[in-house]
Amino acid sequence: MSVKTQPFLNWNQQVTVLREQYNIEVESPKSAIYTLKKYSYETLVDGYRQAFKKDHHSEKFIPGITIETLGVLQMLENRLSSELLQALLSIEKNIKSLFQYEPAKKFGVQQNNYLRIDHYNTSTCAQKRHLARLFHITQQKRHISQTLEDFQQQGNIPPWVLVNEMTFGQFQDWYAASPDAIREAVANGFCNDSNQKITLPFFEQALRFFLDFRNALAHGELIGQLCAKETITQSQLQAFYPEKITT
Repeated sequence: MSVKTQPFLNWNQQVTVLREQYNIEVESPKSAIYTLKKYSYETLVDGYRQAFKKDHHSEKFIPGITIETLGVLQMLENRLSSELLQALLSIEKNIKSLFQYEPAKKFGVQQNNYLRIDHYNTSTCAQKRHLARLFHITQQKRHISQTLEDFQQQGNIPPWVLVNEMTFGQFQDWYAASPDAIREAVANGFCNDSNQKITLPFFEQALRFFLDFRNALAHGELIGQLCAKETITQSQLQAFYPEKITT
């Protein structure tokens, strides 16, 4: 089966396609080309088509939309995404900090103790693989931080070092395999300032939602196109926020 490829279009040809195929106006050819060079044709057209298309059966945009306007929207969205990502990274740091304390308190700071497989829930092959990856991180020699290398030379990686060497997805696997007491301590510690007691299933559901949202922002997806596999309902959020915030 042959694969249909798009032909190369120079900047002026792209402006023509914007006008003729998508009904996108331009304030001037010069400013339109500048906008395309800065944000790309695909990002602007494909990224905002769902929001501004004329109807469900057409790829044309509603009248009055200019490519320069889409460029301004992209600039504002980039700024908002950056602010959101920084907030999410702060939350990630908070959760990791709460977590690293618990294995150290319960199992000790020696990696051969706190990483023992019999301390964790390994009822599935996937969980066993996840825990094996944690031990692999302690043995890595390439693409590691100076901190990890220093502790490797000392012969032990304490949990507060290990947790900062992993992705949030790897951390989530470690957290999910941990005993209930550790998971509950992290959840309660994170929500310590709230008058509401969070349930463990909801906290873990929120972690999965957080991971999808965080990774999508980190990879530059448009906010309006973010789609998490996990769903957080309005009724769940109303337990923690006033109704006027969630409606």
